[in-house]
Amino acid sequence: MSPIPIRFHIRPMSSLDSPQLVEVERDAFPTLWPPTSFKRELNNKLAVYLTAVAMEEVPDADEPATPATPGIIGRFSAVLRRLFPVGPGAGNGDYLLGYIGLWQVVDDAHVVSIGVRTPFRRHGVGEALLIRAIETAMGWGSRYVTLEVRVSNQGAQSLYDKYGFKRAGVRKRYYLDNNEDAYIMTTESILSTEYKNSFTKLKELHARRALIELQPRVPADVPAQ
Repeated sequence: MSPIPIRFHIRPMSSLDSPQLVEVERDAFPTLWPPTSFKRELNNKLAVYLTAVAMEEVPDADEPATPATPGIIGRFSAVLRRLFPVGPGAGNGDYLLGYIGLWQVVDDAHVVSIGVRTPFRRHGVGEALLIRAIETAMGWGSRYVTLEVRVSNQGAQSLYDKYGFKRAGVRKRYYLDNNEDAYIMTTESILSTEYKNSFTKLKELHARRALIELQPRVPADVPAQ
């Protein structure tokens, strides 16, 4: 069976997202300890956190399925209802598919975490988050983007390779759950004309392939600028 198309957009993380962020992190990193303090990170002036939010409405957990609901929205809502019913604590009502965190460190932008709910991987969600993170780094004037990735995580490495990340070293026993090593991966200068041209082409290809809207929507508790 082919994957159900997913429409989503990327927006800044909100404090109202906290209950779902805990769920997403637990799903993506089940052995992570201690868990991330997203409240603290939202107050970190050198950090930006972004979330991927489903654009289809997610009904209440107790709401019966509506057989007459047609097309993508009906199928997508049924999947969400079955896998992750949204109950109390959903905050602003948005359904989060994933998130990414980025720190500004001198002329480097460091991806500290990227997580996507298991059922929604391989739908372009992680790639869309990475694209927006790189755009954010460009806006900062950062020259490089760096991150760590498990040496066994070949899927993630393939995505990072695609966006120009190269292995720059190894952090021994970096992951505490199993003492696995991590590759340090970094881009060339993201401000170079060559990188910008390549990045633009990759972004356009991704936008044509995935059902996404990359324009951010300001959360309810974030004042419009």
